[in-house]
Amino acid sequence: VKKKDGTRPKVALIEGDLQTLSVGTLLGYADDEKLNLKTAMEKISKILVNGELVDDELAIRSTNDFIKTCFRKYDKIDNLYALTGSHLRMDELDEVRPEYYFYLLSVVKEYFDVVILDCNSSLVHVSSGPLLELCGQAYFILNLDFNNVRNNKRYQKTLTDLGIFDKVQYVLNEDMDAEYRALMGQDMLEPLQFNSDAIEEFGFNLISKIPEIPKEIFLNRLYRGLPIILDETDYTLKARIEISKIANSIWTVDNFDWLQKEFNRYQKKVNKVAAKRGSILGFLKNE
Repeated sequence: VKKKDGTRPKVALIEGDLQTLSVGTLLGYADDEKLNLKTAMEKISKILVNGELVDDELAIRSTNDFIKTCFRKYDKIDNLYALTGSHLRMDELDEVRPEYYFYLLSVVKEYFDVVILDCNSSLVHVSSGPLLELCGQAYFILNLDFNNVRNNKRYQKTLTDLGIFDKVQYVLNEDMDAEYRALMGQDMLEPLQFNSDAIEEFGFNLISKIPEIPKEIFLNRLYRGLPIILDETDYTLKARIEISKIANSIWTVDNFDWLQKEFNRYQKKVNKVAAKRGSILGFLKNE
């Protein structure tokens, strides 16, 4: 949905984890040693001394302008900009202060309608605490690993102690569903014992269940720098619907109903072909 002035919302995607390059990789960005999260933080460190902003209007303006230039437009969507990460040694992390993140976001929010941060999964990481405190909504990614779910259940107390549990919503990634597997022309060798229903019984309210994506599809889209949400094939419709549920909780998605109708059409097409094949096989067997 567009803004009141008729334009699309301007979205910033930030690699909140200084030690990974996942956002840049997913979007197909070439590494840039001069414009990234690390160089933005280094600029901020010059104007924040012992947690206090320096009394230098020119330096502050220069830093803010530099932060804006670090965001690179995604070539496939004209309203998406990304601030990608860079590899840091463990000892270099000590130089990154939580207040740097506070300042970064105070600048960024003035220029973007939506700010999305990819955080480190560890709650004790230097970036995680400040980012979770600042965010309006947080999305924790779960998978069907029982230990992963059990650990996240324990984390809920920590999130409560930090005063941010009410912000958290849970997303299941790589959901394994027999019906969807069959739709993709595959069968499950065994019934899944620990499934998405079990996770919800564990006390997690899942706002989205992103289905497992065949490896070849995932790798091909990764190679092309094209996230699944921008795909146009029928067999990724279910994944796109589930990802859109997350997006819709941030900003209303105007083609959500269309995606669901397209998936229903795809289901009918596949089931019709499967039924036809079943009739042919039955006829041959009778013969």
